[in-house]
Amino acid sequence: MTLMNKTTQNILKTLQAQVDFCLEANRKATFKSWVFKDQAKCSARKLAEAGFVFSGNKHEPDAVKCFFCNKSLDCWDEDDDPWREHQKHSPNCSFAKMDKPEKTFTLTEFLDVRNELIENFMKNLLKENIDRTDSVFDETVLLLLTFAAFCHVGHSLECYACSVGEQDVDRTCVDSPEQIGTVNCNKKYCTTIRQEYLDPKDKVASMFRGCEDEPLHMNEIIEDGSYRFYYTACQVSLCNGGSGKSGDDSSGNTPLGDKSTLLVPGTGNGSTLIQISLSLILSLALMHYFV
Repeated sequence: MTLMNKTTQNILKTLQAQVDFCLEANRKATFKSWVFKDQAKCSARKLAEAGFVFSGNKHEPDAVKCFFCNKSLDCWDEDDDPWREHQKHSPNCSFAKMDKPEKTFTLTEFLDVRNELIENFMKNLLKENIDRTDSVFDETVLLLLTFAAFCHVGHSLECYACSVGEQDVDRTCVDSPEQIGTVNCNKKYCTTIRQEYLDPKDKVASMFRGCEDEPLHMNEIIEDGSYRFYYTACQVSLCNGGSGKSGDDSSGNTPLGDKSTLLVPGTGNGSTLIQISLSLILSLALMHYFV
């Protein structure tokens, strides 16, 4: 039996969808078709890199929206620079201010983006309830949000969480993730994404380890002309060690790595942060209601 009503389920589903868009690969996947080719300055890949997801239709075939600040833009020209346009039309967007591709993010930068996104979502949710015309919170929603915040805490999946880009000198995330630490994730899969150059062969360009409920790719190898991406997903604690290329972990589990892994489809300790945020909502709501 579930204790969450449909309203609460929709709230959590919306939040998870926004958090998933912290990953460039998930944003890129929304561009099923695009008006400009990959060689254009305003390509789907460049738009996804700059934080946009596709939001168009047959009447607005080039409409996009920032996953972070929700700024919508359309009427693109082939030579438009997505980063510059993003900064021009949404100068206060924290993601646009970063002005660099995901593969160059440090783990701290990636988590800062994800955490601020969740914080803003919670603030907006609280404000919407406070501003309701009946001036009364939906007690069911508040109670169920609290339940969602604390349920299943004891059943979290422990995963390695780190990232490294080509410019990073420290390669611990690639070779020895166990030296960096782990996170408890209330998610279904521990994940890794390993990005290698096709030439020179086997050279790692980036690596990300984390966790998520619905990986964009499970255990697949994908090439795009310049890189080879190894996507892995597993369901045993600490199974995302190793290289991210084969099941070679030392735990006897079935991970997906050997000794040099990359890119990132994971959300680290996002579940814990969501739980904390939901708890804060309840606290603030009760203060507003009784004070």
